[in-house]
Amino acid sequence: MDDLEENSNNNDKIWKIITGLVAVLFVASVVFTIIFGVRVKNNNKVKDKEIQDNLVVQEKVLRNEFQQEKEQDDIQYTTSDYFGNLKFNFPKVWATNIVINEGGGEEFIFMTDPNLIVIDKKTPYTPTALKVVVYKNRYEEVLKDWESKNKGFKPPYKLKEEDTVVSEIQGKKFSGLYKETKNLYTMTIIPYRDKTLLISTDGTQTEDTYKRQYEKILSSFELRK
Repeated sequence: MDDLEENSNNNDKIWKIITGLVAVLFVASVVFTIIFGVRVKNNNKVKDKEIQDNLVVQEKVLRNEFQQEKEQDDIQYTTSDYFGNLKFNFPKVWATNIVINEGGGEEFIFMTDPNLIVIDKKTPYTPTALKVVVYKNRYEEVLKDWESKNKGFKPPYKLKEEDTVVSEIQGKKFSGLYKETKNLYTMTIIPYRDKTLLISTDGTQTEDTYKRQYEKILSSFELRK
């Protein structure tokens, strides 16, 4: 009898050990499954985000390529004799808005953009891909006003000033974040007879959106000295 009881006790111990091991293994497998599942889920989230980011980049590239293809054909604009038959090219598919006010401070305003140009009279400034303005005032006065205004700007809104040439005429170029719009801005000021020509482009906070087109348009200007 003693041997039987001893064997029974041993079997109970072995069974308890086996049961304990099985329980530990079960808990471990559950924990592993949860951890592995979380990691897989996180990895899938990362991969999904990478795929989404890549799709956004590809869509942007395709849009730019499509837009560039549409903008290959240019059209030339020529002002009236009053403004000396000023000529320049711009993409044929761009929308335009033209204001002529002979004798006013801003005698001529030409705006063009890939999108429809909506003028909001409640805001003093309308951002566009290209803006050409003929000022009644002489170049020295307009340049002095802009240099004085720029001196009052504090980083990051202080514009970079540099020499430039348009149609063999020496002028000034200002570029950087513009305080009025908080976006990237490039502006070229050129003396034009007894008036002043201002040519500008607006971007976003991080991208000089139309820089390529702007430089191409600048190179197309024909100014009569």
